[in-house]
Amino acid sequence: RDRNPRALGAHLTLYTSNGTYQREVRAVNGYASGDPALVHFGFPTGTKVTRLDVRWPDGATSSVSDLDPGTRITVTRR
Repeated sequence: RDRNPRALGAHLTLYTSNGTYQREVRAVNGYASGDPALVHFGFPTGTKVTRLDVRWPDGATSSVSDLDPGTRITVTRR
């Protein structure tokens, strides 16, 4: 059974034609506030997305390619 179903603590690296972007999956954002466990990458119009790498909290990694800007994806750890 997964004790971390929202992947809190996962590190994401997005590779694009405009550079590399990094985010971490978090649900807390300051004192007494919270966020949904969603990650958003914003970049300039016309940017081509090459790959998304996910380093899960347990150290395993996943990669997703063939991504289109402006879409929402769900990455599931198997």
